[in-house]
Amino acid sequence: SFLCVPLERSEKGMVFFMKKSLKFVLGMLIVVAMIVPCMNIKAAEMPTITMNVEGDFYVGKSQEFSITTNAPAEYEGIMVVGKGGISDPSAIEKLEYYEVKDGNWYEMPTDGDFGPAVGFPLTNGATSKFRVTFNKVGEYSINFEVAKVDTDETVAKNTLTIKVNDPSIKDVTNEEELLAAVKDSQIKTINIVNDITTTQKVNVTRDVTINGNSHKITLNVGDNTVWGGHYVLQAYKANVTINDIALTGGNAALLVNGSNVVLNGKIDVSGNGFGGIELANAAGVTPSINLENANLVNTTEAYLLPTLWTDPVMEDVEVNYSGFAGNIIVDKGDHEQTQYYLEKKNTLDSADNQIKEQINESTININTTSDDVISVEVLNQLKNGPEKEIIIGTENAVITFNTKNMVEEFTSDLKLNVIITKEQPFESNVLDNVDSKLLFIDLEYDGVLAKDTKIIFSTMDMYNVGDKVYLYYYNEETGKVELIAKDIEIKEDGLVAISIDHASTYFLSSNEIADNQLTENTDNTEDIQNPNTSDFTMVIVAGLIVLSVAGFAYVAKVKMANK
Repeated sequence: SFLCVPLERSEKGMVFFMKKSLKFVLGMLIVVAMIVPCMNIKAAEMPTITMNVEGDFYVGKSQEFSITTNAPAEYEGIMVVGKGGISDPSAIEKLEYYEVKDGNWYEMPTDGDFGPAVGFPLTNGATSKFRVTFNKVGEYSINFEVAKVDTDETVAKNTLTIKVNDPSIKDVTNEEELLAAVKDSQIKTINIVNDITTTQKVNVTRDVTINGNSHKITLNVGDNTVWGGHYVLQAYKANVTINDIALTGGNAALLVNGSNVVLNGKIDVSGNGFGGIELANAAGVTPSINLENANLVNTTEAYLLPTLWTDPVMEDVEVNYSGFAGNIIVDKGDHEQTQYYLEKKNTLDSADNQIKEQINESTININTTSDDVISVEVLNQLKNGPEKEIIIGTENAVITFNTKNMVEEFTSDLKLNVIITKEQPFESNVLDNVDSKLLFIDLEYDGVLAKDTKIIFSTMDMYNVGDKVYLYYYNEETGKVELIAKDIEIKEDGLVAISIDHASTYFLSSNEIADNQLTENTDNTEDIQNPNTSDFTMVIVAGLIVLSVAGFAYVAKVKMANK
């Protein structure tokens, strides 16, 4: 330690000491330089343990697993003892090991050391087989390690995490697992954990619950619009509950064949060639379906492609579902079906479908509701087809026209709602000074009409039979009133017929409106036009004949609705 050298030492001695110290420091640096590379050398390879499972674990079912030791040369042959355990020893009903020497299984403790007290030699690639039987569902950790016999030093260890399942519940991920699960009588609940595509019908012939978990089963049969009895899923003489699932790609989504089926949650039956759900007898066994907690979805529903149907008609089957807008009886030739639809437009009650049913007739006579429409597609089909007389009965009016008068192309659906009201339906004071009994005819539709379209309706006891009334048109764009026809006679039952060429708001007046009665800055001379009414009596007669064709039921209905 040069710090202790007396200050009176010679300069020569100090130089000698410093040279000697410098050699020492350089020597230490060389040693350090030699040690540092050694510190970066890879540590000696340690033994490892691999744990393998042969399959899934289920309560009450023994399942094998194996443990393999991998030991580098310097560790081979050392005497070790095995140690192991499980996070919950009470979950194990039985733990066994396989003795290679005699080929037998022997029960062993579920926790603690195993193997002979003197140990066994650690061997590279040695595999020991075990099997375990669990008694309860859960997720558990199995630990295994080997330690030196003499020092108890752990030389290798590993942990295996396993899930023990309920044998009555099965998760399925593909067609093979799904088909196997529906056949396994031990499985009571099938969980679909992802979308599955199948090449054959899923045929359920025993009691089971299928949880779709909002996944989809797709049946791949090619063209599903060609009938081949291809159902995505069939329940045959069984009690089956199906939750939150989509079934698509088949001729139909589901066949309830002599079974009791409960549907819960969102059940999507879109994309099937002939409809959604079919109910059928199976060897005299009547089917039943419970839709109380279901939300049926069918985006491909159309006329004669129902969401649900019974085949044939079964009077002892009740189908109660608030989501159905209507049902129809369909003659299939050798039997009848009751078909149920989510949307009214797809039933025979809709104007479109009634027209389609009579499309080959020269006169098409339909009865529907005022909130219905004739689609633009059907309108233009009529326009471009052979001449036909169209008679449409609604709650409030009868509308008639001849297809030869459909001059313009239709660009929107024809709304059939004709509102007959004593209240002025438009905002204007143009009629404030008119002293007359007024009845307004307001068409909800805003578009082209066939020329000479006739509307027959009840005048709501506003006028007496034999009265002569005047028909006016209110032009909302100009705020002006135009006279369309005069001397229109009120017929029996208070019925009247008017002829119009365009949709708008019209009104009847008991008196002819004088120019000076109109207000709101209008040029009265131009407002009221003098129409040619010479043939209007014939219009009324023709209209009443049409009304008689529509039937007395309509007349009574109109009278009752407007009293």
